[in-house]
Amino acid sequence: MFPEASRWAAFAVCLALAACRKGDGGAARGDAGIAADAAPAQAAPRSWACGDAAPAPAETPALTPLQGARAKRLGSSLKLEPMAVEAKLEPRFLGWSSEVLTEREQLERVRGAVGEWNTIYAPIVDAALPFEACIAHVGEEPWLENASYADMTYRIYALREPVEDVRRAILARAVREAERIGCQPPHRGAAAKWIDTAAGEGGWARTDVTVDLWYSDYGGRAHVDVRARRFGDATVAAVFLYEAGGPDGEPRLRDVDAVLRGIREVKGEGSP
Repeated sequence: MFPEASRWAAFAVCLALAACRKGDGGAARGDAGIAADAAPAQAAPRSWACGDAAPAPAETPALTPLQGARAKRLGSSLKLEPMAVEAKLEPRFLGWSSEVLTEREQLERVRGAVGEWNTIYAPIVDAALPFEACIAHVGEEPWLENASYADMTYRIYALREPVEDVRRAILARAVREAERIGCQPPHRGAAAKWIDTAAGEGGWARTDVTVDLWYSDYGGRAHVDVRARRFGDATVAAVFLYEAGGPDGEPRLRDVDAVLRGIREVKGEGSP
């Protein structure tokens, strides 16, 4: 094993080389995990080092669950009620080891977290979004059993407030929690970063909060990638939890896009 100082030096060199290959503009997009054809950003990617004050909206709206909202599994899809929205389940989330939870009792069991990565994701999400608004939990691996950095989990929330309020809550509370986590051992020197984008293809607005994690012998970038869209009188927020999966996060972004393409309004049915 290398001494700690040597490991940190090697980690810094790797990041610097990646930035040089991309160029200034490419590095900024890579840090935020944005693919080359993503929607234009409302604001440039922002980051800060430990000890800096993380900017946040002056007022932080309180978010509330949509009354009566629930998800019902129908084969390889979810029906989100009362929004009349269907969410198709991708094959990667239908394997023998995957889990799809929709009942309240099931969801309450995954309110907590275990493992190095899930215990990072959970408090960042919970800082901004009320867990009571979570109506579905979908993962490649069981949340409380195989807490691997390599798997992806996403949760679907149903909220009363508009997309803008969700964005502001993420920027105010989730970003500050990411800073708290990233600036304490063993992640000394890590920086939290986020990018806030306008609604792109399909009408989904994106706010991606990331933390660069470092453990004794490995590290990576943890994403809490929030996509929000209005359906009638409800805001549906799909929160994707994943490690970047590459220098620019592109492999995982393809997975995210596939899930979002499968969420659609069902014509001819009621709305809230």
